[in-house]
Amino acid sequence: MSRCTRPYTSQVMADPPRPGSGSGKPSSSGGSSGNSSGGSSRRRRRRQPSGSGAARSGQAQGQGQRQRQGQGQRQGQRQGQRGQSSGRSGAKQAAGAPARGGQGAGRATAVAPEPSRRPGGPDQAAAGPRLVDDAAEAAGANRRRAVTIAAAPGVVSFVVIAVVAFAAGSPLGGVIAGAVVGIVVAMLLWRRAGVLILRSLGARPVDEEEVPGPSTLVEGLCASMGLGLPELYVVDMELPNALVLGLGRGRAALVMTSGLLTALGPVELEGVLAHELTHIKRNDIGPATVAAALMLAAVFVPGGSGVVHRLAGSGREFATDRLAVRVTRYPPGLRHALGVLGAPVTTGTAPSNSGRVWQVTRWLWTAVLPDEQGRRPEGDVAIGLLDAPSVRAAALDEW
Repeated sequence: MSRCTRPYTSQVMADPPRPGSGSGKPSSSGGSSGNSSGGSSRRRRRRQPSGSGAARSGQAQGQGQRQRQGQGQRQGQRQGQRGQSSGRSGAKQAAGAPARGGQGAGRATAVAPEPSRRPGGPDQAAAGPRLVDDAAEAAGANRRRAVTIAAAPGVVSFVVIAVVAFAAGSPLGGVIAGAVVGIVVAMLLWRRAGVLILRSLGARPVDEEEVPGPSTLVEGLCASMGLGLPELYVVDMELPNALVLGLGRGRAALVMTSGLLTALGPVELEGVLAHELTHIKRNDIGPATVAAALMLAAVFVPGGSGVVHRLAGSGREFATDRLAVRVTRYPPGLRHALGVLGAPVTTGTAPSNSGRVWQVTRWLWTAVLPDEQGRRPEGDVAIGLLDAPSVRAAALDEW
């Protein structure tokens, strides 16, 4: 029997036989050939996707690739975040906690340097910003208190005149007159308070040629504290002491006694001058000056020194010491100066007890002036008085 061979036609080349499909059988007639060609066409149509199907397949593949890329990126970000958090926790452990056992023996531990400390005083690192913050907070409160003290006599004058005019049957005129008088009294007290005290003390202005040492120290301290130069005055008195008057940084007067210029060395004098300039920085000279001028004018009010001390602020000198030693960075200088200024008073060095200005301004000097009996608060009397020289000196010993 002769072997039938399948002719190599274009249909056969495009549609090779499949195993088990039965297309490899020999065709005996044209009908079988037509059936095989029709089956080949159907198989070809099934194998070749249509144009829309290919597009959908391509879109699905693209979406799958984008999803895989997005998942890979998110996984990489999470791994990076975990690495950063582990790095931060490791840095915190290295900086804050010592290595336990033998695990941290071979690890390098980063130790933060301790801030430099000045022996016996506040931290140098925090002195500048903290001084500015403390002075700024105190300056606003002190200025408001000074305005209140200056306005008090004006309000009293207004009330008195208004009541009298109302009783006399002229309420409108009394209100107007009282308001005018009250404003005038308050403005005079505000503007002339420092001048009134300086004249009562007998202070005379001096220049740099007369007091070269204090002038140089004041210039250097003002430059470091950011202050303008105050006017310098000297009072002829053997008792060493200093005082500052005025209403603010632009209108301040530094008063020194003649005994201060000869009793202290440069280091101790710098401590005293820094103390007085800190009063200007804190702006507590405003309420102190206005209160002293008010009590000096109100001669009928007894106990002027105690009233001025309360209006100026109890503990004012103590708080100023704390800020002044941050400027000089040497607490022993101010401590030794307080020892000299607060020493027992000898005959001929104390101010005249008959002068009211000395008693009114008693608590405004660097070291409190003696009372009418020539005594300063010492021992049990000084307990609770932060402005007493002995209490301040003890605090400086601790700083």
